[in-house]
Amino acid sequence: MTPTIRTCSSGQPGRPRAFDEDAAIAAALALFWRRGYEATSLEALTAAMGLSRSSFYCCFGSKRGALTAALDAYARDSLARLAEVAGTASAPREAALAMLDALTRRGDGAQGCLMLNCATELAPHDPEIAELTQAHILKIAGLIETQLAQTGAPDPRATALALTALASGVILMRKAGVPDEAVQAALASAAPLIPG
Repeated sequence: MTPTIRTCSSGQPGRPRAFDEDAAIAAALALFWRRGYEATSLEALTAAMGLSRSSFYCCFGSKRGALTAALDAYARDSLARLAEVAGTASAPREAALAMLDALTRRGDGAQGCLMLNCATELAPHDPEIAELTQAHILKIAGLIETQLAQTGAPDPRATALALTALASGVILMRKAGVPDEAVQAALASAAPLIPG
């Protein structure tokens, strides 16, 4: 994938600065994911992104602008990953279970899911972040619903929402350090919901 090179001009004399926008957004994403939005200082953010303050403000407008760019990238990547997981499964039931596994895999560890982290930290008092996180959660449910509709599930939409809620709960359980045996017991409750 070719990096997106972006130039920003502050309106001051001199050459506009060029930087790899994708790399800067990835750095912001990692920092917000690790620390949370409120605990991430502007100084730490610009340092992680490798940008001067003037380039940062020129290209992202604000700390919040960097967050929304990071959330957009996170949503795009995670939805593409889930679609890829579904595409490699041999049957719709296996695709739905594989997506649930991909959503809840332990890889993110104590960091949890960036989208859920932002939903709990910011959505209660930030309508735009609430809308962004809701849209992402419903898109995940939609991907699962597409597979469930092919299994003969009596209500694919409701089942997809239940599985998405289960995945969200499991992610929070893992973030809280709930023992793996309890997490696995919760995940085991998903299989009977999916016909096939």
